[in-house]
Amino acid sequence: MKKALNLQCLYKVVLDLETFNYSFTSKNQIEYKIAFIDALYLFEGTSSFAEISNVFGLIIENTTSKNAPLDIEVQKTIEEIVSHFFENHQHSIIYLCDSSDKRALTRHRKFNRWYLKSAIKINLIKVDKIIITDEDTNHYVSLIFHKENSFSNLLENAFNEVVDSLQK
Repeated sequence: MKKALNLQCLYKVVLDLETFNYSFTSKNQIEYKIAFIDALYLFEGTSSFAEISNVFGLIIENTTSKNAPLDIEVQKTIEEIVSHFFENHQHSIIYLCDSSDKRALTRHRKFNRWYLKSAIKINLIKVDKIIITDEDTNHYVSLIFHKENSFSNLLENAFNEVVDSLQK
């Protein structure tokens, strides 16, 4: 079942209530899918695993085959979607910048710029880490959670344990 959301953005956003995927189409006819996927499994083996929940990976996908020109409204729409997601203060996001094409640092910088300009950052805490797996590859990963998340200390400790376990 799909539900149209009344978010404070130019583009009409639809939420798929079964998959928890958001979607919208830009003025350039670029279709976007924003998915929050269960990522709690990443924290298996940490000292806090049994006590934490609601950890999601964030995927932002252009589902059309054409390149997306710069459109500031896309950024605003994604920000509104993330804000809607964090209406549940117990949600958290783990975000890994894809490094398969050696553009992870560029993605990390872009994500950071978005976050620093974002109005929602006043309610969120963002923890950034770099996982070094070999001489040529850095993996940029972030954990984002609401300031009122009752598991914030446990989340941050588990995140640090995961990153430490993956270091070279």
